[in-house]
Amino acid sequence: MTTYNHEKSVRCVVCGTSGPQIILTSSNTLEGPDLDTRPGEMLRSTMEHWLQQCHSCGYVAEDLTEERPDASAVVSSPGYKTLLHSTNYPDLARKFLLKAHMDQVLGAPHDAAPSLLSAVWACDEYGSPTQATACRKQALALIQGAFEHNSFLFEDKGTTVAILTDLLRRAALFEQSDTLIDDQAPIIAEPLIRKLLCFQKYLIGRRDVGMHKISEAHAFGGDPPEAN
Repeated sequence: MTTYNHEKSVRCVVCGTSGPQIILTSSNTLEGPDLDTRPGEMLRSTMEHWLQQCHSCGYVAEDLTEERPDASAVVSSPGYKTLLHSTNYPDLARKFLLKAHMDQVLGAPHDAAPSLLSAVWACDEYGSPTQATACRKQALALIQGAFEHNSFLFEDKGTTVAILTDLLRRAALFEQSDTLIDDQAPIIAEPLIRKLLCFQKYLIGRRDVGMHKISEAHAFGGDPPEAN
């Protein structure tokens, strides 16, 4: 069940303007996530309310009332303003991209990565494949850059590899995705991650760029590579 606190007045910490925000208070899932961890319904349909956006200055945050050093400077910057007024992305995707931009400028890549992934999901949800690919490539640049320095922007190395593999495949970067699996699968011990990578190998072989669920990987009959 999904519940909201409707039309709560929230004061923006950046510009001081108060305005209505719909607050998500709870939700649940009735189906499993996609391979890139996009949640199933009903949680998926709440994405519109995962972030708050000031109706005056355009500041985006999980909570507009929380102080964040230098947030005002970022909101006033040309880069933020250009993205704020861009019509290149669906509105929901742009909201997540603004949050990711803020996080990257303020040196918080672990917060930026999930926002970029959410922007991908928003583009998928609104049927914008070109924009979804552009968002995937932005996410890849950030996540791969950190990965090369042994920094994992999701909960652990295995999860990061699984998400990277799906981002690469769905951006039609099949060779890169296949190479990543060949490099990492033999040294990953987690059975679920190994199963996911095995299924990704199968999809890459079919040049499949579509959305698939983790439940499909569970049902897949292929054998994962041997762990070292």
